[in-house]
Amino acid sequence: MLSEDGRQLMVKYKPTWHIRHIRDGKVIWEDEILENILHDEGEEYILQCAFSEEVVPPVDFYFGLYDVDPTMAEGDALATHSGDELSGSAYARQPIPSTAVGWTVTQDAGDYEAQSTDETFTASGGAWAAARFLFLATTVDNTGKLIASAQLSADRTLQDGDSLQVSMDIKLSE
Repeated sequence: MLSEDGRQLMVKYKPTWHIRHIRDGKVIWEDEILENILHDEGEEYILQCAFSEEVVPPVDFYFGLYDVDPTMAEGDALATHSGDELSGSAYARQPIPSTAVGWTVTQDAGDYEAQSTDETFTASGGAWAAARFLFLATTVDNTGKLIASAQLSADRTLQDGDSLQVSMDIKLSE
């Protein structure tokens, strides 16, 4: 990308994850996570959606949680971490429609930003293992693409009835 005076500009991917742990209707922990990984297959997927007819956005994107302490790398694929995801006690990936219902695009300080809706994971029927990573994927199973992931600043173990509320902002800037 070139600026008006012909200099090359770099586009930066700046996602921010927002997460809240809720117990008995009260927020007991919250965080904004700025350190993220845009995975290679996620980068390729985004570019193909924008600049190619080969890939069509899914009906829904999905937030998910990993319960082990994997070493995450840019080259990781969704299938790489198929055994790392939380399971049991009503855990399920949370869908975010790939429409204006799930993502709002706004302008902030001259840059555009996509903001997801708040999605809620709720433990039911027992406690969960410690959640350590958030991720954004293109499918409800491991056949899709791993777009991005981030490590939580503290492990979160949900008791029966606890919730994690998650949202993501993605900004592209110069």
